[in-house]
Amino acid sequence: MAELLLELMSEEIPARMQLRAADDLRRLVCAELKANGLAYGEARAFSGPRRLTLVVDGIPAEGSDVSEERRGPRVGAPEQAIQGFLKAAGLASLDQAEKRDTGKGEFWFAVVRKKGGPTTDLTLRIDRVARVGGTYSGGDFGGTDLGVTLLSAGNRETKGLVTWQAASGWTREFRPNSPDLPYTEFKRHPLVLEGPGYFGSELPVAEAMSYGELRQHINELRSSGLGVEKALVDLHRKIAFPFITLIMALIAVPFAVTTGKRGAMYGIGAGIVLAIVYWIAMVVFSGIGAAGLISPLLAAWAPNLVFGSCALYLLLTVRT
Repeated sequence: MAELLLELMSEEIPARMQLRAADDLRRLVCAELKANGLAYGEARAFSGPRRLTLVVDGIPAEGSDVSEERRGPRVGAPEQAIQGFLKAAGLASLDQAEKRDTGKGEFWFAVVRKKGGPTTDLTLRIDRVARVGGTYSGGDFGGTDLGVTLLSAGNRETKGLVTWQAASGWTREFRPNSPDLPYTEFKRHPLVLEGPGYFGSELPVAEAMSYGELRQHINELRSSGLGVEKALVDLHRKIAFPFITLIMALIAVPFAVTTGKRGAMYGIGAGIVLAIVYWIAMVVFSGIGAAGLISPLLAAWAPNLVFGSCALYLLLTVRT
């Protein structure tokens, strides 16, 4: 038994589209395997922003013989329809077809038998069409397959070409019209690719998104396996932030009572100071929440809880 590993690389595609594409890839490849008489075990599809991967276990070395039944035209149909049916079924004459009564009349049927062959014949056909970086034209195929574990190289924000250190990998070379697929293993190998920043997702500005759009974006990030802590803080803050107007109004009541004749400038200055302190608290708690030190929900509501507690205290202790 063998394992089939198929990987398709692309430019960055939204996660919701990649999930559907991964399911379609698994369905189509499995249908092709069944059509060619190849039984298999488990088929698993995976997706990422720039990658679709399919792993099929338990594939035999050779496929079994397959028979396919094709229904043709009605008996007595025009000659042109008969010849089209024979050509499509690969038959030389109607003597090789069967006449059957379907209850709706007599029709011609052809039983096409396909002899099972080596599994590599089918997998090479899939590989040729799907490979990125190779060429496929008129049966000629060339290219190089590379399987590696990439070790980190450069700063995570780097987007230009950098030299990665590939570890514990192999290369496989495809030659035009050659059935040989030699593998070459290596322990360490320098590999020039785009930097880590190229493979990251470009995050949109949370302030420019509605609550529903941001929630959908978080689901897409989760399905891609990316961190969502900062985005969750932004999502909860969209609900928490409007309440600051009520909290500031509650704080203003005891201030208005205690300021007396100190003048309007005193009140304006106190308001500016409170706004700056609130903004600093919001930035600090957002950073703590994005780092995963506290829950995103608490990080978004913490400034309101702190200022709300202060407002409640001032209201209860103000002299009237």
